[in-house]
Amino acid sequence: MTRFFLRGFPHSVLAACILGGLFLGRTESAIAASDAVVRTTQQGMHSWKTAAGRLFMVAGTYQDTTAYRRSVSFCFQENDQGDWLQVPIVESKVDLTNEWTTASLGETTLRDAAVVPLGKDVYLIIANRHTDSPTIVVKRYRLSAAGNDYPDGPAMLFVPVSTATYQVAKLKSVEAVLDRELAAPSLSSAANRAMPRQREPKDRQ
Repeated sequence: MTRFFLRGFPHSVLAACILGGLFLGRTESAIAASDAVVRTTQQGMHSWKTAAGRLFMVAGTYQDTTAYRRSVSFCFQENDQGDWLQVPIVESKVDLTNEWTTASLGETTLRDAAVVPLGKDVYLIIANRHTDSPTIVVKRYRLSAAGNDYPDGPAMLFVPVSTATYQVAKLKSVEAVLDRELAAPSLSSAANRAMPRQREPKDRQ
């Protein structure tokens, strides 16, 4: 089985992790543990405790004289020990994204995301706007074990569970759409209706 380790992380992120003592077990003082929603504007490292282990998110920014974008990468550590395994986002059966970035055109945000813990689950909400479209499309992903759908994939993934479409005429921006999504109490039930929970494998070695 192919595993996704930290070698896919940007060098600057790895350096920050090492300097912070994350690989020596001194994590609590360096990581913002969260039970709340985290958006890409909240830069740094965040973590969420799950039944199977702990999810980590690193949010950073790339900026030069012509470009500005934020990026997020995810890792999962089973039961607070062992390897930090990268958690890709499943765009399709053959397309797994290990580092996701925002997008903008001038002052207009075209793509942004937020991480939402709900009960025992953790969701990734991505809102995407095309400049030539009157709609903003939201894709909702749930942190899940690979299971039978991805037998050769990494142990944990963000798998798609549902989508929604909003009219730009009503909600003017990606930010407004994310605000609406994060305020919706039906997210968890809608996602669970769209995709049954996968059973976590007993052995991913």
